[in-house]
Amino acid sequence: MLLPKLTFAAMAVIVCAASSAAPGDIWRVSKSSSGEQGNNNSESRPAISSDGQFTAFSSQASNFYVSDTNLAADVFLNNRVDGATDLIATYT
Repeated sequence: MLLPKLTFAAMAVIVCAASSAAPGDIWRVSKSSSGEQGNNNSESRPAISSDGQFTAFSSQASNFYVSDTNLAADVFLNNRVDGATDLIATYT
């Protein structure tokens, strides 16, 4: 999904397609599965799969999953195809 307007409440992870059906398309991947942008910074050198479908990133946002109460960065995996963002690791 192309971002209609880039607005940020905090640092976000953005992916730009270099070679796809539409080169130059830009996606926000640091978001909840419902599309909500993070309420805190997302950063730490995201890792992107070779086909661009998956992006792993860390975020201090507490609104990416319901029970986030650790007040620390957690690691998430965004699936660009279905839009899901899943928690894959928490700071303990």
